[in-house]
Amino acid sequence: MSEGLFLKQRRVVAVLSVVIIVLVLSAYYFYVWLPDIQSSKKGYQDVTVEQAKGLINTNPELMILDVRTYSEFDSGHIKDAICIPFDTLQQNLSKLNPQSKILVYCAKGARSSQAAKVLVNNGFQHIYNLLGGIEAWTQSGNPIDWCHCQPIEY
Repeated sequence: MSEGLFLKQRRVVAVLSVVIIVLVLSAYYFYVWLPDIQSSKKGYQDVTVEQAKGLINTNPELMILDVRTYSEFDSGHIKDAICIPFDTLQQNLSKLNPQSKILVYCAKGARSSQAAKVLVNNGFQHIYNLLGGIEAWTQSGNPIDWCHCQPIEY
């Protein structure tokens, strides 16, 4: 009888092991693979402040696009950013190179994610959206520039 109990315990342990493996693989899928799949479906990549800093430091040709209003831009912006307010982005797409890597940001991330969609829908391929916007950037202790914004003329 103890041998039968031993076999039942082994089956239970085996089933529990399989369940744990499935749960671990599922968690890995949802937290690692799924965001990459969703990013490719969106056509742009959401990036954290640290990832944005890495992009800025390793891509001298990176365009930094601020889609806030001119007055918001004047109140402080990421160094070397250009300002094309979101409500004028569609009309100003011809001023941007669709082959360029572009980091897009706004105040908190809502307008920049919409802007990233506009860019992708118009053939831009290397778009990065700064999660949390300039607010997350400054809360992480990163510097901002304060120069007065002039409308970008190419």
